[in-house]
Amino acid sequence: MRKVLFVTLALLVSSVYAKGEESVRSVGKNEIRLNLLTSTIGLPELNYERILGNHFGVGSAVIVGIKQEAIKAVLTPFGRYYFGEERGAGFFTELNTGMTFSSGRTNAGLGAAAGYKLISKRGWIAEAYAGVGKVFNHPEIKVYPRFGIAGGKRF
Repeated sequence: MRKVLFVTLALLVSSVYAKGEESVRSVGKNEIRLNLLTSTIGLPELNYERILGNHFGVGSAVIVGIKQEAIKAVLTPFGRYYFGEERGAGFFTELNTGMTFSSGRTNAGLGAAAGYKLISKRGWIAEAYAGVGKVFNHPEIKVYPRFGIAGGKRF
């Protein structure tokens, strides 16, 4: 009887400990972030990302031109590959599609970026990234920037 009780207690303690360790490193699969850098110039950018695996995530960024009359909105769907040990964190590369809506025009392009993401045990995120894209259907604008210093939460 003592052996059965001891084994049961040991399994219970180890499963609780394992779940606690797992929750520290896998704090959800969804992220929402605010790009603080573009917000200071009147183009607040809100990002949503879904972590699909240890090294891959997809998402979209939406920029709304508040102070900028030339840019009404920008939609940037993206896919990211993470090289870090933690799920959805560390150094990453990104492929994106930029769609700009301004003054009756819609412009599209393809781009790439690279960056680094840090995540706390409670799911708070800090990241920095930079990149560039090629605009295809605009007579004057040939490239678009993709940059930011963002903060947010994984849930």
